[in-house]
Amino acid sequence: MVEAVQTGGPSGGCIPASLLDTTVDYDSLNKVGSMMGSGGMVVMAQETSMVEVGQFYMEFCRGETCGKCIPCRTGTVQLYALLTKILNKQATSLDLERLE
Repeated sequence: MVEAVQTGGPSGGCIPASLLDTTVDYDSLNKVGSMMGSGGMVVMAQETSMVEVGQFYMEFCRGETCGKCIPCRTGTVQLYALLTKILNKQATSLDLERLE
């Protein structure tokens, strides 16, 4: 069974299985919080850890940022750290609120 489909490359978004009938075009993907980006898609099984997926993409984005804007320069580092805390079972409810 499918858990989600990630579209648009590392800075795209994940579409949950409940929205798999979404049309693959700019406006439709934008409405569900994703994007076309590079046009790639990664289909993830139900066994996939979405936290691990998020951590993987934040690790990639940390290395790719030009560092000129604060959201990329510090945001990707903070998101990576929060996701790591969750995976290590060290996250608090405040960490989960920050992540959201």
